[in-house]
Amino acid sequence: PLFPIIHTLSITYGLLVVLSVTSYPLKFRPCIINTVSATFLSAGCENIWENIGENIRENIKDNMSTNGLAMSKKLMRAKIRKAMKEIPNSTLVSESKAVETHLMSSQFYEGCQSIGIFLSMPKGEISTREMVARALSDGKDVYVPRVGTDFELCDMEMIKVPQNAGDIFTTWPKNKWGIPEPPSDSSHTVAYQGGTNTIDLMIMPGVAFDSECNRLGQGKGYYDRYLTKIKEQGEQYPTLAGIGLSCQFIEDSVPTGDQDVPLDILISPEGVKSFSFSTS
Repeated sequence: PLFPIIHTLSITYGLLVVLSVTSYPLKFRPCIINTVSATFLSAGCENIWENIGENIRENIKDNMSTNGLAMSKKLMRAKIRKAMKEIPNSTLVSESKAVETHLMSSQFYEGCQSIGIFLSMPKGEISTREMVARALSDGKDVYVPRVGTDFELCDMEMIKVPQNAGDIFTTWPKNKWGIPEPPSDSSHTVAYQGGTNTIDLMIMPGVAFDSECNRLGQGKGYYDRYLTKIKEQGEQYPTLAGIGLSCQFIEDSVPTGDQDVPLDILISPEGVKSFSFSTS
């Protein structure tokens, strides 16, 4: 009489563990899966395990793959951010200037009419302040990100900077990261609105870049979502260029998923690497 009870409890236990397995640390999951399998088999439920096992194992595999990718990205971000914190300000200034020189003398910059470029944080990353000023003085249509106040949405627009805006790094309001944003109390031209005001060249930030033009972002997905919106509108991607400091260009491969879009160009203090243009 105890067998049906033990039988039922064993199956229930196995199912509960399967349903919760993705909440366990990665290193424990193979052991847990094997335990569940043994539980079903010892209870005489080989057929049940065979019927549901394949789907369960595939779901667990998918979850482990996704979580493993996220963990790999997290570890790489931590490593690069630690290295960046140790960079002297003098090096940050000189490397930012070198990247600016490479960018402004390149064929893809000279050939573009409109440019999207991020506004840099006050410290801890390459400075884009002089790049923005130079692009405006060169008569380019310059678009910069506006995230807004609801940071949890992880959404952004690219807003055109008026030619007479002056030094937007000092005159525009700052968001919670100290990054300037277009004032909310005035009207702005938005890129890709109604199929107009497209961007030719997009200068993108990143934590790390590899030799295959893969980019590791900050983890919020702002640019991934923005590029998806462009594609959903039936528009072509702009030329995508990543810029950074020397320590951000790594020999290891950047961990990537299906949603990660590779770049066309990398610009480091040492020079330009391009898969789409001849460099100059």
